[in-house]
Amino acid sequence: RDLKSFDLILLNGFFALSEMAIVSSRKPILKEILKKGNKNAQRVIDILDNQSRFLSSVQVGITAVAMLAAAYGGATIAHDFGLILSKIPFIGVYGQSIALFIVVSLLTYFSVVIGELIPKRVALKNPEAISIFIAKPMLVFSRVFAPIVDLLDNSANIVLRFFGVSTEGKSNDPEEELKAIINEGVQTGEIEKA
Repeated sequence: RDLKSFDLILLNGFFALSEMAIVSSRKPILKEILKKGNKNAQRVIDILDNQSRFLSSVQVGITAVAMLAAAYGGATIAHDFGLILSKIPFIGVYGQSIALFIVVSLLTYFSVVIGELIPKRVALKNPEAISIFIAKPMLVFSRVFAPIVDLLDNSANIVLRFFGVSTEGKSNDPEEELKAIINEGVQTGEIEKA
């Protein structure tokens, strides 16, 4: 079966879902899930401990999918649609250009809505459960494309160091995190101020 643009948009959605679920997951919740016996939570914790590598993996996936969707859409869908448009008398020789514009516009629209916005919103609803579900496929993807992922990750680290930005992971201060959670609960009314 030929690759279809819609399939590629859905694949892009998987990478967007994965990215948002992982970066939104909270370690304390994952550790509780792990204590209850779900061993897959450890995979997510491991990913969170090396987020830069995970983000490089996601970027490889999203970029590859976008390039394939653009190439497929431009080479096949736009060409075939252009042939149809070219038969319309007042369009004629502009058929291919108009078709390419329409196809790229539609692919962009569906890529943003179905391939980005919807998956990210879904991921925000229950990030820990989704991240546990997608952790294994993303780890496999990261291993398969390790040379590219390493190149991107190391390149980003070099540029960050050049600008004086630390490449070390953020320090987790449980006390500060707990205070932030309590403050948020007070502001939303879920926790009484006293």
